[in-house]
Amino acid sequence: MGNSTKSVDLREFAFDDRGCVTGCPQGHAPQKLAHKQKKDRYVAGFAIECCRSCPRVVDCPVWPGKKHYYLRYRSKNYRLALRRSFERTDEFIERYRWRAGVEATMSEYATLTGVKRLRVRGLAAVRYAAVLKAAGLNLMRAARVQRARIKARLRAAAAHSQPLQVHFLSFKERFVGLIRNWAGFSLPGQAQADDSLALAA
Repeated sequence: MGNSTKSVDLREFAFDDRGCVTGCPQGHAPQKLAHKQKKDRYVAGFAIECCRSCPRVVDCPVWPGKKHYYLRYRSKNYRLALRRSFERTDEFIERYRWRAGVEATMSEYATLTGVKRLRVRGLAAVRYAAVLKAAGLNLMRAARVQRARIKARLRAAAAHSQPLQVHFLSFKERFVGLIRNWAGFSLPGQAQADDSLALAA
């Protein structure tokens, strides 16, 4: 098996369904393959010329031999490499985010409701108290979601209504100004009378 300090690990190698290596990170296929079932050991031999000229050979877990550069690993290492490769995929990230949500729920269930410090004894009483606390937690979380939705709607309404109010007030001021100018231009006598009444008042 390769040194664990190497930066290149089994995740970058290609495998077939049996767990045998079919290609290195640089795309070279092995010249020799062996699987020792009793010792649970896989051996892949790569061409010496390819590995010597490879720019990543220093960080690769292969080791030089007399005829090949050898990669040795066990089934456990192969399964671990597959799992770590799967953890990088979008499918795993999508699944794991639900697990993170469940863990947060259990943490709240323990800290907010005090379910770990029940004051009752007996399976029936403990089950009853635990169910009530779970229902209470659901109510609290539903209330938080409802408050967040209301705040979001209010923010959205304010963001849409504020520009409309500003435009409406601006239009109203301009419209009133035009009416006044038009009234003063078309009815100067009436406008002067209105002004004198305003001054007298």
